[in-house]
Amino acid sequence: KSKNNPKKMKFAELDTEKAEQKLIESKDDGWAERRGIAMALEECANTGKLEGDLSELFKFLQFEGIADRDDLVRSAMLKAGVSLIKNYGQDGRFLTKCEHAISTTPEKDINEFKYDLRKQGNVVLLGAAAAHLDPENPKVVSVAQSLCKALTIPSEDVQIAISDCLVPLCKTAAIKKSGSK
Repeated sequence: KSKNNPKKMKFAELDTEKAEQKLIESKDDGWAERRGIAMALEECANTGKLEGDLSELFKFLQFEGIADRDDLVRSAMLKAGVSLIKNYGQDGRFLTKCEHAISTTPEKDINEFKYDLRKQGNVVLLGAAAAHLDPENPKVVSVAQSLCKALTIPSEDVQIAISDCLVPLCKTAAIKKSGSK
């Protein structure tokens, strides 16, 4: 009879809802706020009206944002970085920063997972920065090769971002001259 008792069923449902809510609250580490910040940064970058030295903002995105512990935050931070490069990277200032980040070895205090996330994100940022290179620049070829190697990264967001970067690079004169290299 207790199974059919509506009072007991409602109590059990409420108890389950409370447990689920507590679980959600215990896992909430501020990811929504961090994602909101990333989305705001992307929108600010898209306005084209940011002023001043953007190197600290880019450094934050490059080393912290794209290595966030939450997938949604990482994806939003990566989009913000690509937008920043797209709208403010015409002078090539971000290209060398990306190359440097990719070529460095991990610091002793960073875990391997976070290092891999940084490297993956910086490959995508490198592709976005390479879009500003002169189409005749032979550096386009090495960037395209790095991007092709990075397509093995098992992340759909990263693969989509890389393919978005590769398409315009593959149409450049430098790639056409390199042939099958």
